[in-house]
Amino acid sequence: MDKVPSHYEKVLESIKQTSTLFHEHWKTYSLFSTQFWVIILLTLIGVFIVWRLVDKSRLLGLLFYGLIWTAVAQLLDTIGTSYVLWEYPIKVTPMYTVFINNVFYLPLSFMLIYQYFRSWLSYLIASLIYSALVAFVIEPIHIWADLYLLINWKLIYSFPIYFVLAVLIRWFVDKVQSIQASAQQ
Repeated sequence: MDKVPSHYEKVLESIKQTSTLFHEHWKTYSLFSTQFWVIILLTLIGVFIVWRLVDKSRLLGLLFYGLIWTAVAQLLDTIGTSYVLWEYPIKVTPMYTVFINNVFYLPLSFMLIYQYFRSWLSYLIASLIYSALVAFVIEPIHIWADLYLLINWKLIYSFPIYFVLAVLIRWFVDKVQSIQASAQQ
């Protein structure tokens, strides 16, 4: 391995110490805890329900929509945890920023909204209601269960972000599908 620049040695040492501390915390408090199993169980149930409900004839478009949600949620979560706005004390994996919400709950839930509410108006209403539900009911439950720790963040900030993301992601996916349909004609 190349020599680490001297100006970066302290940073690298701090990263190593933090990584060790993080993995020790995960092994001691997260791995096989009650919350660990609840997260796994709810994730499996959620995936099963969505798989049963998803319109298989629209599967590719719905998966594209869900993957965009996953990528955006993961990016924003990485930013939020990097700036110490929030943290997840209990995780299923020992990775820093992979929280199951970003990979499963939000994308799968919004996929179903995208599937069932085809007109823009109904989609906007459903997304508004679900964004409020996540921000003001589901996130507080996660806080109560020690799955989510607000540090420099307030629940009220999450609500408009979820809604705006739902609008932008729907617009983007619809635009890509429109471009594809035009190219196929």
